Amino acid sequence: NNVAVWGIDLVDESLLASVGIPNAPPVTDVPLTCRSALYFNCMQSGVMGGKDWLANVRDQPNVVYARLLVKEGDEVISAEDGLPTWLGQIMCDGATPQEAVAAVAKYERMVTPDIIPPGGEVPLRCKLPIDFEQEDMAFLSTATPEAQAHRLSLLRDRVVVFISAGYAGKKFIFDRAKQHGLMSIVIDNPGSWSEKLEAEGIIKKFIPIDLNADRNEVVKAIVDAVQKLPREGLPPSGVMTFWETAVPLAARVAEGLGCVTNTPKAIDAAKNKHETRRLMGLAGLPTPKNSLIEGKDQLDEAAAAVGFPAVLKPINGLLSIGVVRVNDAEGLKSKYAEVDAVMEDTFLTKDGAMGKISESGGVLPKGAQPLKCQMMLEEYLDGIEVDCDVVMSKGNAVYSKVTDNWPTMEPWFNETGDNAPSLLPTDQVEQLETMCVDTLKCLGFSTGVFHVEAKYTSRGPRLIEVNSRMGGGQVRDNNVAVWGIDLVDESLLASVGIPNAPPVTDVPLTCRSALY
Repeated sequence: NNVAVWGIDLVDESLLASVGIPNAPPVTDVPLTCRSALYFNCMQSGVMGGKDWLANVRDQPNVVYARLLVKEGDEVISAEDGLPTWLGQIMCDGATPQEAVAAVAKYERMVTPDIIPPGGEVPLRCKLPIDFEQEDMAFLSTATPEAQAHRLSLLRDRVVVFISAGYAGKKFIFDRAKQHGLMSIVIDNPGSWSEKLEAEGIIKKFIPIDLNADRNEVVKAIVDAVQKLPREGLPPSGVMTFWETAVPLAARVAEGLGCVTNTPKAIDAAKNKHETRRLMGLAGLPTPKNSLIEGKDQLDEAAAAVGFPAVLKPINGLLSIGVVRVNDAEGLKSKYAEVDAVMEDTFLTKDGAMGKISESGGVLPKGAQPLKCQMMLEEYLDGIEVDCDVVMSKGNAVYSKVTDNWPTMEPWFNETGDNAPSLLPTDQVEQLETMCVDTLKCLGFSTGVFHVEAKYTSRGPRLIEVNSRMGGGQVRDNNVAVWGIDLVDESLLASVGIPNAPPVTDVPLTCRSALY
């Protein structure tokens, strides 16, 4: 270190002093370089495996050396069991002390010691998103362009596991992740369109797993697969999804691996519209009258509880499939039979496309997911429908913006268009944002990006539904164009625990409208 940083060899000075020659080392006025070193202390007792787990950092920029200090078969001890073993060392140079320290910290995140613990299983080491002791947390949580650039820079060399890629139109998400230097691992059904992204260099690895098997078995299969990633030099920092039907699965996998996530309980409550309304009622939030329908024999009871006009809808559907207005008891019975038949016949393919069993030889295709579920009846809401895109960090909303939806094509509520920013009065927009954020909090959400659908009615704001992920369609593009905020970026940051603090503009950058 003294030779490299100050140009002084202490061996030479020692030899000179030993024979009485005066010491007068010619010290430089400024350091020749800056240097930092990291020792890997053993965190898990066991026996060293045979992998050179420092190989992938030796040729990286700034690295002076990366040395293994133990060999295959050596017994190693963690601090829990005694004096911890030093496993290896990385040394890096930089133009400044900060650059040298940052280089060491970066490469430390890229490696996982190859330790075989008692029992033979390699434990997953979920990487912390950043070394918080190295960061100015006040700056990191600041809503400025400079702080945002720094937050996004922390994504580089991170590994994030994506549960399901959705349909091919979601490719832009993985393109964006690659732009940030993030390494994407996609777990999806065998034959998914996203498999080719590995060969194209857009994602780091594709892992085929049948996501439509029993949920507990799928979670175990995914966790087992992710447990092997550190052996490949790919220790994950987070688990996430942008695909609606995979949100509950992703939350369970993330929880099982100790990654940042909202609780499965909160996710399930949002997926079930009837449960969402129950929890809102308990929290004192305004909610439409509603009634769960578990079979056609409950239609009269539901009609008496809700009244007409009303809306019949699946409790956890998607894309407004099966959502229909009914004006009287006879209409409810006929539409229930119609919707029940549609839901019974409809499935989602492994690539996110819709299909019908009746058009597939009467058989549910392999890898497809049926949409059949319970339904509910709730009162019809008048007024203006909106979308509210929300970003939460550490339990607080750090971003919320409203987009107006144009009147839908009833009775099936097909979308017709939208505009951003909202044309509603400021006080109504603020009421909608408050109601949406309060709903997320009452469901138990604390982190991530959400797409909340609501209406401003003659009685004030009312919820339609909560989507526990970034909205689809042009939602991402609208927020980038109008407010300068990329919800893909915010989703990625949240997935690895980096604070969200999007630098929102005071006035819209543009105004945007779309027609369907």
